[in-house]
Amino acid sequence: MVTTVKCRHCGKDFEADAEERTVFCPHCEKETPTASFQTSRPFVAAQLDHAKSRMTGCADCGAPMSRRALWCPACGSIQRSLFGLLWTIAATWGLVWLVFGVLGWLILKLIEAAGAAW
Repeated sequence: MVTTVKCRHCGKDFEADAEERTVFCPHCEKETPTASFQTSRPFVAAQLDHAKSRMTGCADCGAPMSRRALWCPACGSIQRSLFGLLWTIAATWGLVWLVFGVLGWLILKLIEAAGAAW
């Protein structure tokens, strides 16, 4: 079956076999998908753009909000669990204490090595 295909590179129309997944444009000689396979392409591109986005919709009211937000700025609905929030806080404080502990230990060892008396 022959169909009209619009090249996604140069934008010109040409006829090609519709059963083929991709064809080469006779004008620019670049590979382009046929019309039957081009229809699902914008949907896939929209999904990829949405996955890269830092915004999402509120589960309750649908208002746009950050993916990292704990509650919706429009309706105040809690979006993340309290356990997840507490775990994040505890892990952050644990990491801070670990870093300061290691730095303090290193400073103490450097002072001991230098022979300085406190």
